[in-house]
Amino acid sequence: MKRNPRTLYIIEVVLLDVLLVLLTVILTGWLRSVVQSFPLETRGDTLAMIGLILAGSLAANFSITYNGSKLESIVQRYFAHATKFFLQLSIALNLEMALSALEPGIYVDGLFLVGLLLYAAILLFNIWDVLRATDDLIL
Repeated sequence: MKRNPRTLYIIEVVLLDVLLVLLTVILTGWLRSVVQSFPLETRGDTLAMIGLILAGSLAANFSITYNGSKLESIVQRYFAHATKFFLQLSIALNLEMALSALEPGIYVDGLFLVGLLLYAAILLFNIWDVLRATDDLIL
């Protein structure tokens, strides 16, 4: 029995999302210790740079869609996967760096929740994006 290609594409995206979460969790402790080793007087500059990188990564992530790729071409599909993977890993690590650069307090917990919601939205966007791109493959 031949599997619907749409199912394969969705499975690939979900596996990438899982890999992103695992890699982010693995790198979080190390990244936190690196950022917290920065002198306090440079953390404002660090947060400004993180904000710029984060804004660019978010804009690129939401503008690059699977609709622009020929998903049946394994080369184009995997380049699309890799591009989105690296952008989303950058977003996750920049969010972690921003939280690590802040002094512990009540705002950090709130910002963590907002960051978590943003990252969840990005992962869900991936699935929605591949669903939109494969609407014509529904049997």
